[in-house]
Amino acid sequence: MNKYKLQNIERKTTSTGKAMLKCSALGEDQVMHEGVAIWSDFPRFADLKDGDEVEAEMDIKQNGQFTNKSLKYPSPAKTNGRGSYGINKAMEKKEESISKFQTNKEESIKISSTIRMAVDVVTAMDIKEQNAETTKQMIEDWRRWFWKHWSDPEDPQYSEPF
Repeated sequence: MNKYKLQNIERKTTSTGKAMLKCSALGEDQVMHEGVAIWSDFPRFADLKDGDEVEAEMDIKQNGQFTNKSLKYPSPAKTNGRGSYGINKAMEKKEESISKFQTNKEESIKISSTIRMAVDVVTAMDIKEQNAETTKQMIEDWRRWFWKHWSDPEDPQYSEPF
């Protein structure tokens, strides 16, 4: 993309009713391009005036004996009218949702598994004189133990007697 300084701007309307500017454009290489068209989809089209500098690409097309020159600003790739910004935003949101879902899934598994394991251990102990309060307390104790040791199965401190 090159910089151009705009001069002699004339606002015009084509025979089809499309707004455009006709001007001279001085490039960074100090080459003056006469009769350059700037179309209404160009950024800041309505505010352009003599002396403004714009970044654009010079599009030169030969049409028979005429040479048509226009300044074009490359537009970002568009999908469903959202452009690359919309795609990037959607991807970020998707990554965030996947991460959140994965965290919630892991925590849900941890919650249900520690409760199940605690109940299994207390049930297997088969204590004869057991009431509801002591059973509840033992399940809570075992659950705390499983919760605390959930993430460190490789730690040698907890490898015994497994």
